[in-house]
This record gives sequence, C-alpha cells and structure tokens, in this order.
Amino acid sequence: MMPMSNLRSKSDGMYLLSQGSGDAVLFLHGIPTSCHLWDGVIERMAATYTCMAVDLPGLGRTPKAREGFGELNAIVGKLEALRIENKVERWHVVGHDAGCAIAVHYAHRHPAHTGRLALLTPSIFPELEPFFLFELLRKPVLGELMAPLVNLIFWKLIMRRTMDRSQAGRDVLADFRAPFSGPLGAWRLMSLLRWGRPEEVLAAIPAFPARP
Repeated sequence: MMPMSNLRSKSDGMYLLSQGSGDAVLFLHGIPTSCHLWDGVIERMAATYTCMAVDLPGLGRTPKAREGFGELNAIVGKLEALRIENKVERWHVVGHDAGCAIAVHYAHRHPAHTGRLALLTPSIFPELEPFFLFELLRKPVLGELMAPLVNLIFWKLIMRRTMDRSQAGRDVLADFRAPFSGPLGAWRLMSLLRWGRPEEVLAAIPAFPARP
C-alpha cells in the first residue's frame, strides 16, 4: 500500500487524507461519517489516481465551521481553496449520501475544475425521508430530551450492525463517532442534523447538472 499523507488545509483547517499519484479524485463523505469512509476505495485506486478525501466541517478531524454543514456554498468555497492550495488543476469528484449535494454544488460552481462526477446513494431528491430517529432530534425540546438516547442507539446498535466487525471496522467506527463522544456529543449530533429542511435544501439540486 502506498504511503498516505495526513494534511490540514492552511486556508480553513480542513483535514485531508491524500494518497497515490495520477489524476486527482476528490472524495466527499456524508453524515455522520468521515474521510475514512473511503479507505478501502482509496487503497484500490491509489496506484492510478491521486486520491484526496476530506473531513467535512464538524465531522472527523475538521472543526465545526461557523457557517454550519447546511451552508453548501461555503463548503464549496473551502473545497475550491483546498484545490488551489494543493495545486490541483482539475479533479474528479465523488460524493456519498449528503456529500453528493456538496459534490453537485461544486461541479455547478466550478465546472472547469471538475472532471467526472460520481454520486453514490445520493440524498438529493425532494421526496427524501430522513431516518426517523434523526427526525426526533430535529424537533425543538423533544430533540434536546431525546438526544442522549438517540445517540446511544445510533452508535451502539445501528452503526455496529452495519460496520465490519474486524479491528479495522471498529477503528473506522471509532473515528466516525469521535465528534459525538463526550458529555456534549449527543447535542453536537443534534445540532448537525438541524441544518435545514432536507426537502427544501435538496429539491433544486438535481437540476444543477443540466444547466450550462
């Protein structure tokens, strides 16, 4: 396996994993994961591509941003600064889950610097139905009261069942959970999930790639 560099953007503190050589590929994870979602993919692609995976604001090792996760244009601006900082002329962009919304916004705003666009399980349609436990967290007062229980159920039961039970899988799960650990972790998850109404924020996104 080729060596992996762990970098922090000088412009905005965004955490970056970079590995390989060749054409650049930017990987964008969703909520509430991190750049380590892509470890297995990067391991297989690094012989051919320069694989660059970021931790989005408030997730993984990137600090929470003032604008919040829902300010897609602000996140796109940070990614563009990251591209310039790393002297990447053009990269392919891959998004997963909520990262797809950011990927489409980036491609829409910076088509000259976007090669191919790949969207994996995209949450970009107005009929999106959020996970019912997360909907509880979005409700005022009820969310504050239920946050510790939802946080516990989500990480201890749901995520453990979906992740590989090997040591590597446990390590990745610990990385995903890290921002939501500690006395205030449950309310950090609640705050992250209150970034806007998904059906409103995401409804216009499918039209973006069709625009000139």
